[in-house]
Amino acid sequence: MNRLQRQHYAQAQKAWLERLANEHKWDYAITLQTHLKTYAVSAATRQQRIEAVEKATHRFKMRLNRLLTGNGWRRNQAYTPHFLSSIEGVDSKDNTLHIHASIGNVGHKTTEATRALLEQGIRQLWLKTNVFVPITPNLTTSPLTQVAKDDVKVVLIGKGEQAYTAQRWLGYTAKEADKARWDVVDWHNAQNL
Repeated sequence: MNRLQRQHYAQAQKAWLERLANEHKWDYAITLQTHLKTYAVSAATRQQRIEAVEKATHRFKMRLNRLLTGNGWRRNQAYTPHFLSSIEGVDSKDNTLHIHASIGNVGHKTTEATRALLEQGIRQLWLKTNVFVPITPNLTTSPLTQVAKDDVKVVLIGKGEQAYTAQRWLGYTAKEADKARWDVVDWHNAQNL
């Protein structure tokens, strides 16, 4: 994909995210940190780490669905939470890979008390994803490290002093698309959009 195509893709993605912000009720903005850096590593190692984060996000999302809605076999699609995430920090020398996610349609009234409870639950779910990757590229002898880091932040969307609006948060989650990484949104894990 050439530079012009990437710019058009990023613009279309931004317009789509703005439309999503208006079409759905988004309740919480979530940031999940990992232990993984991708700066100054081979392309294969970088891709392996991004895929590990996608896998961890998928496991996290499945557990979050169960926490919020109960048994998946009995879950009504209308009550399934909206979920959209992006993986950032890929080109950063200082940051680890991290996930920005938005959830909505959570099935409860959003207050500071529910936010605090949800943050505790999300922290436990995130740390239980059990996705591990080698610390070094040598897959046969390298010790493994867990993807999830005990660094989770949950913020109410649209409420409180430092509140994000849905448009602002969804725009923020895709901010790296304006730079070099046009494919920042994790489409594999998008749900009920």
